[in-house]
Amino acid sequence: MKNRAYIANAPIVELPEGNRTAFEAFERRLTCALYYKHMQEVMPTSHMMRTFRLQAIQKSADDLIRTAAPMLPNGVVTKRQNTDIGDQFFYNWYADQATKTFVFLSQFSQSFVFIGVACPPEHAKGGDDYRPHSGDVTGR
Repeated sequence: MKNRAYIANAPIVELPEGNRTAFEAFERRLTCALYYKHMQEVMPTSHMMRTFRLQAIQKSADDLIRTAAPMLPNGVVTKRQNTDIGDQFFYNWYADQATKTFVFLSQFSQSFVFIGVACPPEHAKGGDDYRPHSGDVTGR
């Protein structure tokens, strides 16, 4: 148990800018992929997208999962060809077909927690960090 206490008190790592950019690209691509899977259509380029990540070791990650997961009623335990990999990657999601809004919360093992939101511009509220999906398609 001493090791666990030591890890819990470890400082949070600050990623270099290049890594942050790569993580953000991954988060946005994952948002697009899950949107496609659950909305059964390609995300419109007019949509706005917002992503966020936490290290799973942070207490705020536990708080976020405990608070957000019940609001995202569809849980997915991932599999790969008859192999349960749910301890490596799992996610909860919510989709509103009427408004074309999609939200998910995922966790990769004990490493990272990702949140993604995709919605039409008129529903992009609650933060100034929404960016247009058209930038993902054009590379800008």
